Amino acid sequence: MKKFYNKLVIWLCSISLFFMGACSYQRESKNKVIIEEKDSTQLENPIEEKKEPIIHEASLFMVGDALIHGAIYVGAQLLGNGQYDFHPMLKRMANIAKGYDLAYYNRETIIGGDERGASTFPLFNTPTAFGDAMVDAGFNIVSTATNHSLDATSLGARHAKAYWKEKGIVEDGINLSFEEQEEIHVHEVNGISYAFFSYTYGMNGLQPPSDEEYLINCYTGQEERVYERIRKAKEMCDVVIIAMH
Repeated sequence: MKKFYNKLVIWLCSISLFFMGACSYQRESKNKVIIEEKDSTQLENPIEEKKEPIIHEASLFMVGDALIHGAIYVGAQLLGNGQYDFHPMLKRMANIAKGYDLAYYNRETIIGGDERGASTFPLFNTPTAFGDAMVDAGFNIVSTATNHSLDATSLGARHAKAYWKEKGIVEDGINLSFEEQEEIHVHEVNGISYAFFSYTYGMNGLQPPSDEEYLINCYTGQEERVYERIRKAKEMCDVVIIAMH
């Protein structure tokens, strides 16, 4: 009987140990699963919603050259019954230009002042009425550095500069100082910033006064200065528009 009791105790102890071990294993296993669940939760990053990019758009219309020979301004005078009227000539183009945010044209011949009288090749002077008609047609950017920029002398160039400024038109090509020639003007349209430059290869052998070398933007022999100005502008704005004549 004692022997059987001892065996029973050993057997019961074994069963007890087995259940203790099993319970211990289950607890460890359960704890392990919980830890793994926590880890997997920590690894799940919330999906960030992708923000749609903000898109700015602007349209650009470009024409040129506006080279006003005698036949053109005489025709405008006939249309205006003695006064220059270029509007009928520009009507179809105006219908197109007014549909654009930016409308550019190259003003080949200088608007040097009506007091000088209109003149044709080889030294042009274009009636102010032509500039008025182009503004009325919707053009808001003009390049003024061309080989005819000094046809009406430096005084004509200065007059043209003042004219475009009065009209509120973005203009480049004529400068009133060295400082202005180096300046970079940043403009904006529909949230897009831009700079505009105008340069010519020369002025048909004409030169500005020795104390006004800055007057017309001429790239010949100044290529590196032009490149540097463009590089600076690209750091300052979204778009750089360059008119090379």
